[in-house]
Amino acid sequence: MIERVTGYKPEDIIGRKHFCDLHPELGRVPSNELAFPVFDHKEGFVGSENPILTRDGSIKWTATTVMPLFRSNGTLQGYRGSDTDITDRKNAEEDRERSHKALETILEAMPFGVMIVGTDRIIRKANPKALEMLKYNSVNQLLGQECHQMLCPREKGQCPILDLGEKVNETECIIIDSGQNHIPIIKTVVPIELDNEMVLLEAFIDVTEIKQAEETLRVRNAEIEELNQHLEMQTAVAKESSAQAEMANSAKSEFLANMSHEIRTPMTAILGFAEILLSDDCTQASLSDRTEEIKTIQHNGQYLLQLINNILDLSKIEAGKTELERIPCSPMAIIDDVMATMQFRAQEKGISLSVDTVGIVPAEIQTDPTRLRQILINLVGNAIKFTEHGSVQVVMQFEQTDDKSFLQIEIIDTGIGMTEKQISRLFQPFSQADSSTTRKHGGTGLGLVISKKLAEMLGGDIMVSSIPGSSSTFTLRIEVGLQVDPIPNDYIAGEGAKVQDENQIELSEINCRILLAEDVLVNQRLVTAILEKEGATIVAVENGQLAHDEALRAWRAGEPYDVILMDMQMPVMDGYTATKLLRQADYPGPIVALTAHAMAGDENKCLRAGCNGYATKPVNRKQLIATISSLLGKLAGC
Repeated sequence: MIERVTGYKPEDIIGRKHFCDLHPELGRVPSNELAFPVFDHKEGFVGSENPILTRDGSIKWTATTVMPLFRSNGTLQGYRGSDTDITDRKNAEEDRERSHKALETILEAMPFGVMIVGTDRIIRKANPKALEMLKYNSVNQLLGQECHQMLCPREKGQCPILDLGEKVNETECIIIDSGQNHIPIIKTVVPIELDNEMVLLEAFIDVTEIKQAEETLRVRNAEIEELNQHLEMQTAVAKESSAQAEMANSAKSEFLANMSHEIRTPMTAILGFAEILLSDDCTQASLSDRTEEIKTIQHNGQYLLQLINNILDLSKIEAGKTELERIPCSPMAIIDDVMATMQFRAQEKGISLSVDTVGIVPAEIQTDPTRLRQILINLVGNAIKFTEHGSVQVVMQFEQTDDKSFLQIEIIDTGIGMTEKQISRLFQPFSQADSSTTRKHGGTGLGLVISKKLAEMLGGDIMVSSIPGSSSTFTLRIEVGLQVDPIPNDYIAGEGAKVQDENQIELSEINCRILLAEDVLVNQRLVTAILEKEGATIVAVENGQLAHDEALRAWRAGEPYDVILMDMQMPVMDGYTATKLLRQADYPGPIVALTAHAMAGDENKCLRAGCNGYATKPVNRKQLIATISSLLGKLAGC
């Protein structure tokens, strides 16, 4: 046996030193370190694995067992040992060790995650890339753990390989990292034999960035698609806008042509008759002829003023700066006022103008009476303008639901009517039903635009129906407050409360001292002439600073002016500032704003500055005198 293992016969090794002669150099020190302490203590050892240097110079491995032999008196006689040849096992172990090291080297070099899992689902190995992907600090955190509990999101018993028999080859799936985050991976699983055991080698790569890139690409493609659709829409919108712009430019050109016509026509009359009045021949004309010419100038001037007011109204509405009020008011009083204003026009054309009510109409509603009157003046005025024969009828009715109430007013005429195409052109800025150069009736087309926008702001609308050559019906419908009291059954249209017309104002002399602040000399002369004719004494200054100083001087001297007429836009110091400074100095006298600022809200601005009254330019003689008389009357009443 010794000869088979070592190549030595027994007689060849008897007398030789076992640990020095039979052990190779590399195995000598560990063998000595094991054996000598045992010998010193007269002990033995079992199964010590040692290399043996054979006769031919090769190395064999043995498992050595050594036991001490004692004499009958207990003294050590020697040692008896035996060696078992384990070379084949050691060689196999070395082969496995080399294989493991090679596997470890390969796993460490892999650029993707690799794990070895047993059929018992226990993790046996994991390479550094797997630890990095799964955010574990040490491989010991994984080894010995059940993969299902730590890494796989599937329910237990649903393993695609071990339970379901599926093949996993470049398959997209999910793995769970140490923070319980789901990581998208592509995985391939291959069964291999390792240490005489069938295990699963799982190789996987993190495709988070790929998925993110795919998602980014998907989003970008969606954005590109959306952008393409948007561009297509924008292109369509641009084409539509271009068409609308062309239409708008055409409409504006028409409007400017109409506006030029509407301005030049009254200006021709104003300048022409003014020239006639200034001519030498005028001295030979009768008083009645002069009066008629002056009335013509006045009428055309009023027309120009209305045109300017319409333009300003429309610009303010479109800028969203129009303020409405909702106050209690009488619908019949408003209708009566409109009828009184428009009756003369109807009589001039020889047509009848009437009012009728359907059902019960409340005596009081909640709306903006000024804007309602403005709408009705325009609608009734248009009906009269476009009616040559027959009548214009105003029909009013009231509708009430559970939570809303509406006032509906129809203006029905027997005029020229309109086609559907002409109706479609209504209510558009810079557009008219008939824009041809041969149109019979004047106008800018702004009135209906303003009326419709105001109706919408009042919670309603204006609708139109028409029969060409026969009649038209304009229906105004606005939201109003809930019904208060019905109008009496015996109410007769035209006998309700009316807003006082300027022709009905009774004027009285105003024997008083007035300080006029006006920077335009022509306006100074005009206002002075009007007021001096009524008995007033006028002192005129050309800016707010002089007005402020003169008013305080006279007041402190005990000779205060009865009224100050204050232009609000002047050089040096404007009227707003001058009025505020006077009130800050406790000046008590009445101040009337006399201004060309005639937009909605301008009156309140003047009153907030400290004015007691408000009059607009161009100067309306009767209304200006009435305003001054009213203030003087209030002072006298005090």
